[in-house]
Amino acid sequence: MRQWDLRKNNSDCEAAPDASGSQPQEENNNQIPPVEGSLVRLVRTIPWPIIIPCLLAAAGLLWGIRLRVLFFRSFPDPLATPDTWSYFAGAYGLLEKGQLDLSSIRPPAFPLLLWLTLAIFKSFAGLNIVHGALTLFSALAIAFAVRAFGGPWRLPAALATFFLAVHPHLIYWEHFVMTEGSFQAFFVLALVATVLTILHPTPGRVVTAGMLTIIAGLIRPQAFFLIPLALFALVCVRRHLGRQKLIGMLALAGAGPLILLGGWVVRSAIVHGSLSPQHLIPLQLITQPDRMLHQPREFIVIGFKHTYKLVTGRITHEYYSFDELAHYDESWKIIPPSVPVDQYRAALDQIRFPMMPRRLTFANDIRPALAWETVFVRLALAATLLALLALPFLHGPRRLATSVAAISVVMLILTSSFLAGPVERYLSLIHGSAALTGALAVTGLLERWLPRARATRLYSTRRKNFYLLLLIGSLLLTGIASWGVVRGIKRDLIIPTSEITSEGGAIYGVTLREFRYGLFERLGDSLARPVQAKTELFEDDKPLGPAHSAHDKIHEVGLGQFSYWGPTLFFSTSDNSDPRSNGRRYRVVTTATTPIWALAMLCFCLLIASELNRQTLSQSDSDPKAVASAAAADQRMDAESLRGS
Repeated sequence: MRQWDLRKNNSDCEAAPDASGSQPQEENNNQIPPVEGSLVRLVRTIPWPIIIPCLLAAAGLLWGIRLRVLFFRSFPDPLATPDTWSYFAGAYGLLEKGQLDLSSIRPPAFPLLLWLTLAIFKSFAGLNIVHGALTLFSALAIAFAVRAFGGPWRLPAALATFFLAVHPHLIYWEHFVMTEGSFQAFFVLALVATVLTILHPTPGRVVTAGMLTIIAGLIRPQAFFLIPLALFALVCVRRHLGRQKLIGMLALAGAGPLILLGGWVVRSAIVHGSLSPQHLIPLQLITQPDRMLHQPREFIVIGFKHTYKLVTGRITHEYYSFDELAHYDESWKIIPPSVPVDQYRAALDQIRFPMMPRRLTFANDIRPALAWETVFVRLALAATLLALLALPFLHGPRRLATSVAAISVVMLILTSSFLAGPVERYLSLIHGSAALTGALAVTGLLERWLPRARATRLYSTRRKNFYLLLLIGSLLLTGIASWGVVRGIKRDLIIPTSEITSEGGAIYGVTLREFRYGLFERLGDSLARPVQAKTELFEDDKPLGPAHSAHDKIHEVGLGQFSYWGPTLFFSTSDNSDPRSNGRRYRVVTTATTPIWALAMLCFCLLIASELNRQTLSQSDSDPKAVASAAAADQRMDAESLRGS
C-alpha cells in the first residue's frame, strides 16, 4: 500500500498545474531507448567518408605496383621496336661522347630521360621503374589538385587515383621504349599545374605550368597546345589579377617555353647546318603535308573515327600474348650493330629470368589484367563526356578548370591520331587527363547537390529504401557467391585436334578460351595456388588423370596425367600416343568458381547492411522527431513543386 500511495502521489503531483495555470508537458517515461549493439556503435563511430577513400587509393597504388612488378618479371627489358634506335643513339651519344646525337625530327626530352635512366640504374630495366613511378606520381598529383578545389573531394580523388594507378592500358605501354609512358605523366603534371593556376594564380604556379608543358612538349610535340589553353585561362581570370599582374603572368607563362624551345631550335640549326621549319618541333603538327593545316577535316575525322572504333569494338587480346610480345626481342638483335645496348640488358643471358617462369607469370597475372583494358578506355572517355555535360552545372574556377582539362583530352585525341598508328596506342595518352576531368566534374556536382539534399533532408526519407535495397542486393550476391564457391558453373569443351601442340615427350598442350561470367571465373593452377583448378579430362568418355600433375612427370611418364596451368591445359594420352592422329576425341570439363575473398567481402557487406537496416528501423519506430521531420520535408517538397508549377 505504501509503495502504491507513493506512486499515486507522484503521478498526482506531475498532473497538477503549475502556478501560472499551464498544464506541464507529460513525459513518456515508458519509452526505452533502443539498445545498440557493439558492432553498430563501432560502425557509427568509424569515419567512413575518410577511411573508405584512403583505403581505395592505397589499394589502387599497391595493386598498380604489384602489376608493374609482375610485368617486369615477364619482360625485364622494356620492349624495343626498330623505331627506337634513334632514342638509343641520343642516349648513347651523351653516355660516350657527351653529345646528344639526335635526328632533326626527334624531340630531345625522352632520349635525355633514357640517358638519366642508364646513368643511374645501369640497366634498361630502370626505364620500367621510372615510367611506373611517374604514372603513380601523376595519380597522386591529380588527387592533390581535386583536393585544392574543395568540396566533397575525397571519393572522386580516390577513384581517380585508383583508376590511373591500375589502368592496364598505361601499364602495357609503359613497358615499351617509347614516349607514351613519360609523356602521359608529364602532360598530367602540366595540366595539374595549369588548373591550380586557374584556382589561384601565382608566379610560381605559372612558371611551373610553363616548364612542365615544355618538358611534355619536348617529349611529344602535341603537348604544346596546352600553352594557349593556359594563356586563355589566365585571361579569363584577369579580373582577379589586374592589368599589370596579368601582363606579368602572361610573360612568365610564355618565357620558359620560348627559351627552352628556342635553345633547341638553335642547337638543331647548328648541328644540321640550316634552319628550316622541320627544326621547329611544334610546327611539325601543322607544316607537314599530312598534318592538320593542310587537311583539317581529315585531321578531325581520323581522331574521332578511331575513337569510335575503339569504343564500339574491343582490343584483340590475342595480340597481347607472350609469344607476340617476345617478338620484340628480335629488335634488340637489330640495334646492337649501331648502338652497344647489350651491356645494359637485364635478361640477355636468360639465367636470372628464365623463359618459362616469364611465360607463366604473363599468362597467369598480366594477361587477365589486360582483359580489362577496353573497359578502362571506355571509362576514360565516359568521364570526359560526363565532364562536358556537367559544365552548365559547375561554377567559378572549377568550371574553367574542368573545361581546360576536357579540351585537353579532345585535343590529345585529335593530335595523336597522326602520330601513332594503332588505335589502342594513341588513346593511351588521354587517361590521366580524363581522370582529372571526371574527378573535378563529379566533385562539382556533389558540391552542388549535397547541400540541397541536406537542406531538404531527402536522405532522411529515402535512407530506409536505400538500406533495404542494399540488404536485398547483398543477400542475393552472397547467395550466388556461396553457390559459386561450392558448386560453380561447369562447362564442357571439345578439344579441337588442330589446336593441340606438342611440348616434347609425352606432353601436349592446348590453350583454352577465357571464361569469365560475373562473379564466376575459371582459374587454372599457378605457383601460388598449384591445386585450385577444378578440371576433368576425358578420352572417349574415359576419365584421365591424375590432375595437378607436375609437368616433368607428364613429359616423362604421361599415361593420362594432366595439369591445367594458367590458360593452358597440359595433358598426355592414356597410352602416350599422339592425340592429333590417334582418332580419339578429347573432352575437358572445367568449372568456373567464385574466389573466396569475393565471398568474404560480400558476407561483410551483408552483415553491415543488416545492421544498418536494424538500426534505421529501431530509430524510426522510437524517434517521433524523425517521422515529423520526414513529413515536414515531404510537405516542403510538395509546396515547392506546386510553387514551381
